[in-house]
Amino acid sequence: MKATARRVLLPVAMLLLSIIGVSSLLNRTPAPPAPAKLRTSDASPAARAAIEQSLAKASADPASPECRGELGKVLLAHQFDAAAAAEFQIASTLAPLDFRWKYLLALAESPFSRSSALQHFTEAAELNPSSWLPPARMAELLLAENRLSEASTQITVARSIAPDEIRPALAEIRLLLLLKQPEQARNAAAALATRGIRVRELYELHAQALFQLKLPDAARSLARQLENEELTPAGWNDPFAAAVLVWSTDPADLLLQARSLAAIGRLTEATRLLQSGASKASTHPDYYPTLSRLLLEDGHATAALEVASTALQHNPNAPSLHLAKGNALFTLGQRPAAADCFRQALLHKPDLSRARFNLAICLLQSNDIAAATTTLAETLHSAPEMTAARLLIAGLLLDQKHLSEASHHLQILKTQLPANDPQLTNLQTRLLQLQTTDQN
Repeated sequence: MKATARRVLLPVAMLLLSIIGVSSLLNRTPAPPAPAKLRTSDASPAARAAIEQSLAKASADPASPECRGELGKVLLAHQFDAAAAAEFQIASTLAPLDFRWKYLLALAESPFSRSSALQHFTEAAELNPSSWLPPARMAELLLAENRLSEASTQITVARSIAPDEIRPALAEIRLLLLLKQPEQARNAAAALATRGIRVRELYELHAQALFQLKLPDAARSLARQLENEELTPAGWNDPFAAAVLVWSTDPADLLLQARSLAAIGRLTEATRLLQSGASKASTHPDYYPTLSRLLLEDGHATAALEVASTALQHNPNAPSLHLAKGNALFTLGQRPAAADCFRQALLHKPDLSRARFNLAICLLQSNDIAAATTTLAETLHSAPEMTAARLLIAGLLLDQKHLSEASHHLQILKTQLPANDPQLTNLQTRLLQLQTTDQN
């Protein structure tokens, strides 16, 4: 009996093993394709070297999602968007629960396929519902397609997750403009500006709101600030995009990443990034002025002065370096030396309004009121959008009881600042009191 049972069970067991083996073969994830060969002859030598190094790692371990994802980052950093998307798709297939690859896939697809990008941003949001980035990115794509109701929903989601993040707030301002609600857009832009946000898109949106409100002079005045090279392009506060920029061999991308970190308060990290990337980016004309500025903002005035002074030895005619040196000297309390630096900056670039404004501050602190007032007027002639200079000159004119001139500046400020701005309100109150006193 036992022998009979064994004879029956053995074929059954073998049949089951065969079924399991066939099922395993049928369900096995196919091996990922090898990385595609790219034509990189038009890329710079540094870019080719970076791509070839990453390509070699991915070719050696084609089933590694990290290797394929890192290759995607390198390709995306050098504008090979479609090839980058293919690598992120493979990385996402190999690691389907890893939010990064799905998000970066959507990011790479955004320039050439909005529908596919929206689908993959949606999938990324499902993988990581606590991240504000996918709904913010979706909102931007939906706004570009004028799908305002859907965009509004995504903005609400993003802002509920991260109410203080700038990117969803910028999307909301753009939505308000598309809905023809310029007053609300203006107020929202002004609220962000009071936080010290120096993002290029904010200035663009604020100017658009002023145009819709039929304040063209104020809009043009604000739009002039877009010439400021210290403004950060939109998109600066995306850590995954920043992880792509790390692989770029373009010095401008390194500067952008450093400015992006500084814009969200990570000054020490931004400074270290520039210092570690000196070999790659120090030839860029903005490198040393930016490094000096970030060191100064991070509380290292002596180091900022040393950077600017050393750079000036090699480029003595650079106005931005004279400005950086003057700013450091001013912070260190060396006002006359700082004023000389600002004058040198203006000698090489007479329309450098920030240097002229800083010179006016030096003159004011030296109690040369007349020269400070004249210098502020010259500043506003070349930069009428500079509200800080206009607030200051209005106050000085009130001190000197030049009420007509002060009133003129206050009328302009009323078009540039919110009605409840405390500095503007204080100056208007002072003007009213002086006018009442004169009448009595």
